[in-house]
Amino acid sequence: MINPAELSAQLAWRYATKKFTATKKIPAETWAGLRQSLAQTSSSFGLQPWKYLILDTPALKTQLRAVSWGQTQVEDAAHQVVFLARQYDETLGLNGSGYHTVVACPVGYRAADDKYAGLAKIHFAESALIEVR
Repeated sequence: MINPAELSAQLAWRYATKKFTATKKIPAETWAGLRQSLAQTSSSFGLQPWKYLILDTPALKTQLRAVSWGQTQVEDAAHQVVFLARQYDETLGLNGSGYHTVVACPVGYRAADDKYAGLAKIHFAESALIEVR
């Protein structure tokens, strides 16, 4: 487990990539593993109230650049993954605010008496959770 000082040091180092190598693609096997990890993300009762939109179409990525403050990363990155969530915007009163839920992530410690921890995990098929455009 990382201690708070180490976490702080890592966060101080981290940065948002400002320039991607547009000609370098993620190897297919690696990308397949990353996609699979998206599809296997756990959720309560296996509801998976989210979906991922993978943007690979150059024309669509170009359109997004226009609404991303002209940042070239949107076009140059090998893939663009958009996280979509159901129901949270209305519940959180975000409608009309200009903001939308991107990721909702509970953080804490699993209770020792969590009776579901040892049960088989339920995951939707990748095709039901990931859409490529």
